[in-house]
Order: sequence, then structure tokens, then C-alpha cells
Amino acid sequence: IQVPGIGSAAELKDIIGTTAQLTFNPVVSRGSDPDAAPEDPLRARIRENLLEVRRAGSNLLVLLTPPGEASGVALAIDRLAFPGAVGTVAGDDTIFVAVADAGAGRRLRSWLEGLNEA
Repeated sequence: IQVPGIGSAAELKDIIGTTAQLTFNPVVSRGSDPDAAPEDPLRARIRENLLEVRRAGSNLLVLLTPPGEASGVALAIDRLAFPGAVGTVAGDDTIFVAVADAGAGRRLRSWLEGLNEA
């Protein structure tokens, strides 16, 4: 532990004394429900930054994000390996997602849009 202005553990001990009792309480959740399971960080990245999903033909989805967030969302989609998602290309605020067929595109779009409803 580093304490600004304190040079050593002995100096800290001199300040707080030997009878001080320090307690560590780990952070298990930042949400309002302490019993809820933590959200997958990849899904969270998509949910927090996906603004819109558009179809562009039968094998392409166009995703819109805030400026600077497209590459992180594209990486999350790639890492999640959604069935039927062939690959992503990201710009600054736009992602092209190639899908194997129209059905895969519908399923992926539905899943992406459903992240904000959960």
C-alpha cells in the first residue's frame, strides 16, 4: 500500500499506532443488486456503446457507436464469436459486420438489440 506523503511502513505505523485496525472490504458489485452476477465485459462494452444497428443487404450489418468506440465494440463482437458472424471492419464510429447469410444477420441484430433490453 502506498500512502501519499508517507515514506515507509514504519512511518505509517507511527502515525496510526499499533492498535489501529484496518479492514478490507472487497468490491463485489458496482450495480444496485449485490447478488447479481457480474456482467461479461465484452457484452458490457457492446451494450454501453452500441447506438444503432442497420441492415445493408443480406450479408452485412452496419453498427453505429459514439466516436472512438467502434474498434472496441468490433473486437468484442469478434471475441464473442457469434455464430454466423464472419468478421468485422471498424472505423471511428461505424462497424461493418459481415454475416454468413440473412438468417445469421437477423439473429445477430436481434441479439445486439436485446442487450439494451436486459
